[in-house]
Amino acid sequence: MEYHIDDQADADSLPAAVRKGIREADPDGLGGRDWQPLHLSLKGDDGNVAGGLYGATMWSWLMIDGLWISPSLRGRGFGKKLLLAAEAIAVSRGCAGSWLGTFDFQARDFYEHLGYRVFSELPGFPPGHTHFHLSKKLIPESEEVERTSPPPSSIRIRETTVTDSAGWLRLREMLWPGADHQVDIARHFDQPTPGVTLVAEDAAGKIIAFAEISVRTDWVDGATTSPVAFLEGIFVDPAVRGTGIARALVSAAADWTQGNGYQELGSNAEIGNGNAIAFHLACGFREAERNVAFIMSCQMDSSIQPTK
Repeated sequence: MEYHIDDQADADSLPAAVRKGIREADPDGLGGRDWQPLHLSLKGDDGNVAGGLYGATMWSWLMIDGLWISPSLRGRGFGKKLLLAAEAIAVSRGCAGSWLGTFDFQARDFYEHLGYRVFSELPGFPPGHTHFHLSKKLIPESEEVERTSPPPSSIRIRETTVTDSAGWLRLREMLWPGADHQVDIARHFDQPTPGVTLVAEDAAGKIIAFAEISVRTDWVDGATTSPVAFLEGIFVDPAVRGTGIARALVSAAADWTQGNGYQELGSNAEIGNGNAIAFHLACGFREAERNVAFIMSCQMDSSIQPTK
């Protein structure tokens, strides 16, 4: 049979035929292409589209093809909200990472501010400019195990008692070095306040993890009710991480929240702590806000006397 190259191929049937051939060439054992579209729109009260994001999820990755916000609405956080919403949906579908492309005259800084990092670039596309590919790990490898693996049946999660003080102290000192933990722990039992501390103990009775939940009556970012249960801290002994214990603690904290009449469970993490952010998303939290804290020293020079 003779073959020739035809530049008049049908625009619809040719891509479909090529895609079919590529998929059929996938190696055995790879699994199906679990491709799912992901489309999010930003609309005003008039129903007109003022922004949006489109892409798809496949093979545990979110692939973002486009994100756009109307120029009149830029700088108001809508792009960030669309991107974070897409990432949350991707995590709920089992995705562990996200990747996208952008040009040097587009939104590289925006994506890097939200945790994406350049992994390749193509200079000269278009001439005089550069095209970048960026990726972001939505779920760290250790947390991927946390997401999918229940804790061992020998692990028991319960409210802390005074007999747990030594074990709780050991873990607290690893999480928050330098604090006066003995005073805090004594106060927890002597002067109880609304809230709870949950601990995880192994088959030998050793405390291997804890989660501290307070009840906040002041402002909590993203909350629509008050008071709000708040996850002040969670820590798992490094020797047993990746076994589902942290996720089980969050689940127990959510059960305690609901059981005590609160409607929301809040938490926070430092902007640069990608692992903690990804863990929260994997546990069902949604990102509500990001901020940078500032402080100014107002100490008076000892040589200056205050005015009277």
